[in-house]
Amino acid sequence: MPTKSISLCTEARIVSYASKTPFSDIRASFEFHINKSKVEPKVLLSLKKASSAEDIARIVKGVTKSGDFLFFAELPYYPWLQTLTTNSEVQRFVSYIFGNPLIARHILEHEPAAGLFIPLRILIQEHHSTQGSPEKNEERTTVTTLSYHLPSSLLPVVTLDANAALKDALLDLDSKIEKLVLSVLKDDAKVPAQSRL
Repeated sequence: MPTKSISLCTEARIVSYASKTPFSDIRASFEFHINKSKVEPKVLLSLKKASSAEDIARIVKGVTKSGDFLFFAELPYYPWLQTLTTNSEVQRFVSYIFGNPLIARHILEHEPAAGLFIPLRILIQEHHSTQGSPEKNEERTTVTTLSYHLPSSLLPVVTLDANAALKDALLDLDSKIEKLVLSVLKDDAKVPAQSRL
Protein backbone atom coordinates (compact mmCIF):
# COMPACT_ATOMS: atom_id res chain seq x y z
CA MET A 1 0.00 0.00 0.00
CA PRO A 2 1.54 3.36 -1.01
CA THR A 3 1.90 6.11 1.54
CA LYS A 4 1.20 9.75 0.82
CA SER A 5 2.91 12.74 2.37
CA ILE A 6 2.47 16.46 1.80
CA SER A 7 5.21 19.03 2.48
CA LEU A 8 4.17 22.62 3.00
CA CYS A 9 6.08 25.35 1.17
CA THR A 10 4.22 28.25 2.70
CA GLU A 11 6.74 30.83 1.51
CA ALA A 12 6.43 29.99 -2.21
CA ARG A 13 6.78 33.14 -4.31
CA ILE A 14 6.15 34.12 -7.91
CA VAL A 15 8.26 37.04 -9.16
CA SER A 16 6.92 39.09 -12.08
CA TYR A 17 8.55 41.90 -14.04
CA ALA A 18 6.38 44.06 -16.28
CA SER A 19 7.54 46.00 -19.31
CA LYS A 20 6.02 48.01 -22.16
CA THR A 21 8.45 46.32 -24.55
CA PRO A 22 6.47 44.25 -27.11
CA PHE A 23 6.00 40.54 -26.44
CA SER A 24 7.89 39.46 -29.57
CA ASP A 25 10.89 41.64 -28.68
CA ILE A 26 11.11 40.31 -25.14
CA ARG A 27 10.70 36.76 -26.39
CA ALA A 28 13.54 37.22 -28.88
CA SER A 29 15.74 38.82 -26.23
CA PHE A 30 15.06 36.01 -23.76
CA GLU A 31 15.86 33.35 -26.38
CA PHE A 32 19.13 35.15 -27.13
CA HIS A 33 20.09 35.26 -23.44
CA ILE A 34 19.41 31.55 -22.92
CA ASN A 35 21.34 30.67 -26.07
CA LYS A 36 18.40 29.04 -27.85
CA SER A 37 19.99 29.29 -31.29
CA LYS A 38 23.13 27.49 -30.06
CA VAL A 39 21.35 24.55 -28.46
CA GLU A 40 20.83 21.94 -31.13
CA PRO A 41 19.44 18.45 -30.38
CA LYS A 42 22.99 17.09 -30.51
CA VAL A 43 24.01 19.38 -27.62
CA LEU A 44 21.36 17.91 -25.33
CA LEU A 45 22.23 14.41 -26.54
CA SER A 46 25.90 15.08 -25.79
CA LEU A 47 24.98 16.15 -22.25
CA LYS A 48 23.01 12.96 -21.77
CA LYS A 49 25.93 10.82 -23.00
CA ALA A 50 28.71 12.73 -21.20
CA SER A 51 30.88 10.40 -19.14
CA SER A 52 32.87 12.91 -17.07
CA ALA A 53 32.47 16.21 -15.25
CA GLU A 54 34.96 17.72 -17.68
CA ASP A 55 32.80 16.68 -20.66
CA ILE A 56 29.70 18.28 -19.14
CA ALA A 57 31.57 21.49 -18.31
CA ARG A 58 33.02 21.67 -21.82
CA ILE A 59 29.61 21.17 -23.47
CA VAL A 60 27.82 23.69 -21.25
CA LYS A 61 30.51 26.36 -21.45
CA GLY A 62 30.72 25.84 -25.20
CA VAL A 63 27.12 27.03 -25.42
CA THR A 64 26.82 29.57 -22.61
CA LYS A 65 30.25 31.20 -23.01
CA SER A 66 30.13 33.84 -20.26
CA GLY A 67 26.38 33.46 -19.61
CA ASP A 68 24.65 31.31 -17.04
CA PHE A 69 21.84 29.46 -18.81
CA LEU A 70 21.02 27.34 -21.81
CA PHE A 71 17.72 26.57 -23.52
CA PHE A 72 16.03 23.18 -23.01
CA ALA A 73 12.45 23.55 -24.29
CA GLU A 74 9.77 26.01 -25.36
CA LEU A 75 6.03 25.64 -24.69
CA PRO A 76 3.89 28.15 -26.64
CA TYR A 77 0.38 27.72 -25.21
CA TYR A 78 -1.57 30.32 -27.13
CA PRO A 79 -1.65 28.66 -30.62
CA TRP A 80 -3.43 25.51 -29.45
CA LEU A 81 -5.54 27.45 -26.93
CA GLN A 82 -6.79 29.68 -29.76
CA THR A 83 -7.72 26.56 -31.73
CA LEU A 84 -9.45 24.78 -28.85
CA THR A 85 -11.39 27.85 -27.70
CA THR A 86 -11.97 29.28 -31.21
CA ASN A 87 -10.98 32.59 -29.67
CA SER A 88 -8.56 34.50 -31.86
CA GLU A 89 -8.17 37.12 -29.10
CA VAL A 90 -6.26 34.78 -26.77
CA GLN A 91 -3.30 36.77 -25.54
CA ARG A 92 0.10 35.35 -26.32
CA PHE A 93 2.02 33.48 -23.62
CA VAL A 94 4.87 31.03 -23.76
CA SER A 95 6.82 29.09 -21.17
CA TYR A 96 10.52 28.25 -21.42
CA ILE A 97 12.46 25.51 -19.68
CA PHE A 98 16.10 26.42 -19.19
CA GLY A 99 18.98 25.88 -16.82
CA ASN A 100 22.57 24.88 -16.35
CA PRO A 101 23.78 21.49 -15.04
CA LEU A 102 26.87 23.16 -13.55
CA ILE A 103 24.63 25.34 -11.39
CA ALA A 104 21.96 22.71 -10.73
CA ARG A 105 24.43 20.19 -9.30
CA HIS A 106 25.13 22.44 -6.30
CA ILE A 107 21.43 22.25 -5.44
CA LEU A 108 20.47 18.73 -6.48
CA GLU A 109 23.38 17.07 -4.68
CA HIS A 110 21.95 18.45 -1.43
CA GLU A 111 18.25 17.99 -2.19
CA PRO A 112 17.01 15.78 -5.06
CA ALA A 113 13.45 17.06 -4.44
CA ALA A 114 14.60 20.33 -6.05
CA GLY A 115 14.23 18.40 -9.31
CA LEU A 116 10.57 19.41 -9.04
CA PHE A 117 11.56 22.91 -10.18
CA ILE A 118 14.96 22.37 -11.80
CA PRO A 119 15.39 22.91 -14.69
CA LEU A 120 13.81 26.31 -14.33
CA ARG A 121 10.71 27.67 -16.03
CA ILE A 122 9.75 31.20 -16.96
CA LEU A 123 6.47 32.47 -18.41
CA ILE A 124 6.41 35.35 -20.88
CA GLN A 125 2.91 36.76 -21.17
CA GLU A 126 1.24 39.52 -23.17
CA HIS A 127 -1.46 41.60 -21.44
CA HIS A 128 -3.85 43.98 -23.21
CA SER A 129 -5.88 46.60 -21.41
CA THR A 130 -8.06 49.48 -22.52
CA GLN A 131 -8.04 52.80 -20.71
CA GLY A 132 -11.46 54.31 -20.08
CA SER A 133 -14.63 52.91 -21.59
CA PRO A 134 -14.44 50.32 -24.40
CA GLU A 135 -17.38 52.01 -26.21
CA LYS A 136 -15.23 55.07 -26.91
CA ASN A 137 -12.58 53.01 -28.68
CA GLU A 138 -9.92 54.04 -26.20
CA GLU A 139 -6.38 53.15 -27.16
CA ARG A 140 -5.35 49.68 -26.05
CA THR A 141 -2.14 49.39 -24.06
CA THR A 142 0.02 46.30 -24.02
CA VAL A 143 2.31 45.12 -21.27
CA THR A 144 4.55 42.06 -21.30
CA THR A 145 5.41 40.21 -18.12
CA LEU A 146 8.12 37.72 -17.29
CA SER A 147 7.18 35.54 -14.31
CA TYR A 148 8.97 32.76 -12.47
CA HIS A 149 8.97 30.89 -9.19
CA LEU A 150 11.66 32.13 -6.83
CA PRO A 151 13.77 28.96 -6.38
CA SER A 152 14.70 29.64 -2.75
CA SER A 153 10.99 29.76 -1.84
CA LEU A 154 10.10 26.34 -3.26
CA LEU A 155 11.53 24.08 -0.56
CA PRO A 156 10.27 23.88 3.03
CA VAL A 157 11.95 26.41 5.33
CA VAL A 158 12.96 23.59 7.68
CA THR A 159 14.93 21.98 4.82
CA LEU A 160 16.77 25.21 4.06
CA ASP A 161 17.47 25.99 7.72
CA ALA A 162 19.06 22.57 8.12
CA ASN A 163 21.41 22.98 5.15
CA ALA A 164 23.28 26.29 4.75
CA ALA A 165 25.03 25.17 1.55
CA LEU A 166 21.70 24.35 -0.11
CA LYS A 167 20.20 27.66 0.99
CA ASP A 168 23.20 29.61 -0.33
CA ALA A 169 23.06 27.77 -3.66
CA LEU A 170 19.36 28.59 -4.05
CA LEU A 171 19.87 32.24 -3.13
CA ASP A 172 22.65 32.40 -5.70
CA LEU A 173 20.26 30.94 -8.27
CA ASP A 174 17.66 33.58 -7.31
CA SER A 175 20.25 36.24 -8.13
CA LYS A 176 21.22 34.65 -11.43
CA ILE A 177 17.62 34.51 -12.63
CA GLU A 178 17.01 38.13 -11.64
CA LYS A 179 20.18 39.14 -13.49
CA LEU A 180 18.95 37.25 -16.56
CA VAL A 181 15.53 38.91 -16.50
CA LEU A 182 17.00 42.37 -16.03
CA SER A 183 19.35 41.76 -18.94
CA VAL A 184 16.37 40.79 -21.09
CA LEU A 185 14.40 43.86 -20.06
CA LYS A 186 17.40 46.21 -19.93
CA ASP A 187 16.55 49.71 -18.70
CA ASP A 188 12.82 49.20 -19.15
CA ALA A 189 12.63 46.80 -16.19
CA LYS A 190 10.27 47.59 -13.35
CA VAL A 191 10.59 46.74 -9.68
CA PRO A 192 9.53 43.09 -9.28
CA ALA A 193 6.16 42.33 -7.75
CA GLN A 194 6.30 39.29 -5.49
CA SER A 195 3.17 37.37 -4.63
CA ARG A 196 2.77 34.59 -2.14
CA LEU A 197 1.03 31.46 -3.43
